[in-house]
Amino acid sequence: MREGSSVGGRATGAMGVAPHALALLALTLLAVVATWPLAANFTTALPSIPAERGQDVWQNAWNFWWTREALLARHANPYRTDALFYPLGASLYLHSLNLPQSLLGLPLLPAIGLVATYNLVTLLMLVATGYCAFLLTRYVSGSAPAALVAAFVVLCSPQRLDELRQSQLPTLSDYGLPLALLLALVTVRRRSWRWALATAAVVLVAGLSSWYHLFHLLILFALLMLWEAAGAYRRSGWAGARAALVPWLWIAGLSALVCAPLLLPATVEAATAA
Repeated sequence: MREGSSVGGRATGAMGVAPHALALLALTLLAVVATWPLAANFTTALPSIPAERGQDVWQNAWNFWWTREALLARHANPYRTDALFYPLGASLYLHSLNLPQSLLGLPLLPAIGLVATYNLVTLLMLVATGYCAFLLTRYVSGSAPAALVAAFVVLCSPQRLDELRQSQLPTLSDYGLPLALLLALVTVRRRSWRWALATAAVVLVAGLSSWYHLFHLLILFALLMLWEAAGAYRRSGWAGARAALVPWLWIAGLSALVCAPLLLPATVEAATAA
């Protein structure tokens, strides 16, 4: 009896993993096809149109180098550099440093070089965003096929492919948006501060990828919070609406707390520059 239960449990676990493995495989193949001929020139070319609109490729490649230089060679804050505007240096708090992806490149740079690192991270970001869209859609709809269609649409959307041609790696790295929305929904359903903390951590990662993602999440969270509060009000009046706001207050407070060390100097810099 126990043996049968164990076998049944393993089979159920395998069935649970299979949709995710198939989704990742399909998204990886789709990313290679959508970016072709990038894979054929993986170590010799960067994904960029040869015009002014694609010039950001150089600053995004520089981000990989500078993050490694600052953290491993100089043991310094990567958001401050003297490699620009020497000898005065420059603050990078308002610069799209794309820190999470640059950190991902730390072990890759000495192993495969800058060009291949840039290209590999680009493909990983496409797959990651598609997969996070898959997770969000599956959670909301309960349908793996529908989630896979949504992931394909997100990965191959005209805006995303245009961002790829313009070498906008920071904005292309928006996997944090669907993932943060998913975790926020789980927080609301389970009413757990631990899930709120996980949501805040993803909000931080999204903001570190690009400040635009943080602004987009603020808008999305506000709309979703109002929707949840309105539904609770219709069901239970003001008491229900107030109760529905509690998980969102957890998310807001924890997100502000984890983002403050970077948001505060960025805000000061923006105010000073203005």
